[in-house]
Amino acid sequence: MVRLNVNLCALIVCSIGCFHQLSTIIEEYFQFRVRVEVTYSYPKMIEIPDIDMYFPFPPLLNFTGLYLRYPERMIFACKTVNNVENVTIRNVDDFNEYCSTLSDHTFQVYEHLTTLLTVGDIEELTVDPTTFIESVTLIGNNDNLLHKNICKVERFLSGMGIFMRISCQNNSRPLAQDSLLSQSGNFALLTITHNINMMFGFRFSHHHDPIDSQVGQYHSVAATKGQFYGIVAHYSRRITTKLPWPSVTDCVDYNRAKVYAECLDNLLLLSERKSVFVDSVVAFGRYPKKSTFASFFTETLIHNSSTIVGFVDFCKALTSKDDCNKVHYISYYEVYTEKTSQRPYVIEIAPQIMPDLWLVGHEKLDLPGFLYSVYSILGIWFGINVYDKFIGRYEWLQNYLKAKKQNAKLIEIKPMPRTKVIQIRTIQPTAIYF
Repeated sequence: MVRLNVNLCALIVCSIGCFHQLSTIIEEYFQFRVRVEVTYSYPKMIEIPDIDMYFPFPPLLNFTGLYLRYPERMIFACKTVNNVENVTIRNVDDFNEYCSTLSDHTFQVYEHLTTLLTVGDIEELTVDPTTFIESVTLIGNNDNLLHKNICKVERFLSGMGIFMRISCQNNSRPLAQDSLLSQSGNFALLTITHNINMMFGFRFSHHHDPIDSQVGQYHSVAATKGQFYGIVAHYSRRITTKLPWPSVTDCVDYNRAKVYAECLDNLLLLSERKSVFVDSVVAFGRYPKKSTFASFFTETLIHNSSTIVGFVDFCKALTSKDDCNKVHYISYYEVYTEKTSQRPYVIEIAPQIMPDLWLVGHEKLDLPGFLYSVYSILGIWFGINVYDKFIGRYEWLQNYLKAKKQNAKLIEIKPMPRTKVIQIRTIQPTAIYF
């Protein structure tokens, strides 16, 4: 009977178990998984967000000027929306008589305008909404920040309406106030006075983000003529941070929405029809006035073209990865009304009283944790303890240096004793004669 070598069997079993656990931890490490740390924190400085506003076309549009450019299509739109099929419209006076209420039909007119308007029509035939804003003031200071060039109001156009952004900066940085102000009672951190007496929407945005063209993302406010209203808006922030490659989140440090919009617009402008995507929000004067607005409906059904589908697929592939950093504003508001014709109206932004929600991505198993796991596995199977090995090495080094120091003291170099030099004279032998 062959006697088994116990040491060899133990070595084989421990090696198999150790290899299995090591392979598992190595595989987990190279998967680069991510864990999300959720924390709440109050900002030391309250950063004032950008205020984006949305205005539908009809209240701002000069329908008389639009009739002079497209008489047949505007007559058809007027008869369809106002249900006046039996009237005859021969000139501008007839159009103004029967079609003066088109601006009140905000959503019914849209289906006629989106396929009709060009960039030039919007730039030349719409009221500039920036003139509605009278002043922007900060808490504790009645100075108009618009006159001090701290805040500015810009307008943008889209196939869905007119957009406007109010942004405040201090030396190219977002305007901010001490967070202690939020504990001082009920007050407005920022006050905007305006003369907007039509339906509009507003939302808060981060200063790096482009204007969102999705109308559903805006708080809708329906102003009533002859009635004063004031808006008090509150907000909090959700800040998301992801990890780039090689982590599984594989994000890119860019603004995804902005890159996608610019990609699609540039491709459409280079196409045969030279159009702008209907959902893109662009600055006034940026694109040719004859540019039309392209959508899946207009391109595929009206113009029988699938070019836009290829453009969309290309830009989606270009921006398939998420943003590494994203700031999302969560807001709510109250509207207070009074039966008076007092103007201007007021929008008050209350200071942030809710903490920021941080969603921060971390490596689920980082390099120090991986090395610690490897040493732990080796310690389980082969009795290797990192702490004991370190202490043992340290003590050995101390003993070695101590012994070397003692040996150096015992070995002393003694000087050679002096020797006397004896001079021996040689005597010459002499002969003796008898």
